[in-house]
Amino acid sequence: MTKSCSNLFFSFILSLFSVNFLNAQGIVNTEKMLSDAEEEITMSFDISGNFSFGNIRLFQSGSSLTTGLRKEEQLFRAVFGYDFLRSDGQVKSSDLFHQFRYNYFIGDHSFYGFYQIQNTKSLKLKNRWLTGGGIRLSLHRKEKAYFDIAFCGFYESEVYNRTSDTGNEIEIDNFKANINSFWNLQLSKNVEFLSTIYYQIAFETLSDQRLFLESKLSFELNKSDFTVTYRNRSHTEPYIDGIDKSDQRLLFGFSFDL
Repeated sequence: MTKSCSNLFFSFILSLFSVNFLNAQGIVNTEKMLSDAEEEITMSFDISGNFSFGNIRLFQSGSSLTTGLRKEEQLFRAVFGYDFLRSDGQVKSSDLFHQFRYNYFIGDHSFYGFYQIQNTKSLKLKNRWLTGGGIRLSLHRKEKAYFDIAFCGFYESEVYNRTSDTGNEIEIDNFKANINSFWNLQLSKNVEFLSTIYYQIAFETLSDQRLFLESKLSFELNKSDFTVTYRNRSHTEPYIDGIDKSDQRLLFGFSFDL
């Protein structure tokens, strides 16, 4: 295993311990629906934005709609989202994603399957789809606080543009293993912390690894939540030139339960 791969793996381990200690691309987060899974039907809408005028002209927006349906031991979830970024008159991001997820519960544990499709303009990712399944184990659960870990395998197919939207394309197909951790903590009556970590590794090329971290702090208001979200995504071996190995985002927005 190369030095960069080792660093990424240990970063994942350290992230797990950091989340525990604090008690506190393409990866789509549906954890909000799991924390509300005791309700038969749930629906949540998230929106965020950023505007700048003058010397820097920037417009950025993001939105997602998440729905969930609970029938005894079965939970069905669907996420639909769109992110847009225009800077100095040029569209930098115009990304769609959809994910469908199914859980079958045995006590606090569950088996799950999923299907996801998306595109990411900033990564020159024309389209991506994946499908797979695994098992999720509950290590700690008390009311709205929980810590879970999951293991799964999945098939992934991606198409990248080498140079531009009309440039040559490269197609990448992989079978991958995935380790996830999910931490939710009710810091106070109106403040909730949620952290999700995904670590992926390709079976054919073990040096091909991805790490995704999303931490969200939610402040409950009257009929909505004000959210602060931090995302960090890393990939040891980007498939095309001109793509950084890691990127980070800090988002502010609102979430509405419908």
